Amino acid sequence: ERAHKGTLCRDEIGDISPAVQVKLLRVLQELELERLGGTKTVRVDSRVVAATHVDLSAAAEQGRFRQDLFYRLNVVVLGVPPLRDRLDDLPMLAAHFLRKHGGSSPPSLSPDALEVMAAAPAYVSDDIALARDKVRWFPALVSNHVVDLINKYPKDELPEALWKYVEGREGYDYHHHAEVGSDNARFVSDEITDAFAVVGPASAQRERLEQLREVGVTQFNIYLMNGEEEDCLDAYGRDIIGEAASARA
Repeated sequence: ERAHKGTLCRDEIGDISPAVQVKLLRVLQELELERLGGTKTVRVDSRVVAATHVDLSAAAEQGRFRQDLFYRLNVVVLGVPPLRDRLDDLPMLAAHFLRKHGGSSPPSLSPDALEVMAAAPAYVSDDIALARDKVRWFPALVSNHVVDLINKYPKDELPEALWKYVEGREGYDYHHHAEVGSDNARFVSDEITDAFAVVGPASAQRERLEQLREVGVTQFNIYLMNGEEEDCLDAYGRDIIGEAASARA
């Protein structure tokens, strides 16, 4: 109703339930709706833009999506290729996500980092949202505002899905890398913990904790980061809590 004489954008249209499909079909076909709990019919006239990762034609043939609704929506189709088929967009997208999630002074990406990202399925997939989520933890790993995934951090501090591509690069020497990166290894866990305490919206608690675990932050440090001393006390004991708090102070 709020989109009357305007445009209604519905994401993931292929995932809506059969009941919602019926209601949407009525809006598109009859140009009317009823408010939730209401009895009065309201006339609406809106342009509808729908997005989906689902093949709606196949879903309609299989009975998972109403064919009549598919025909109503299938007027002008704009196909967007997956990110792996348009790698020229990767630097722009990565820079955008870093600006959005990198705080007041977001980092940049080194050429080597972009090259590795372009080769790794963990970053280049069918879904840009997956690449966005992978890029979000970069601000937690840098101190000089440049993300260099190859030369800065030890192997065990980065996702395995990324490092198997790094190791395959011509001229890469892991033992030399481990030696020059050893000084960073002692501090990277604290850097990650402190950075993720402020990076990203406060409402994304579950996603943030999953990202912390992905890059090797222990449940112990997560407890301390969130000020959950009671949970930490139950899990590890009072002596350990006191030692950790003193060390962080």
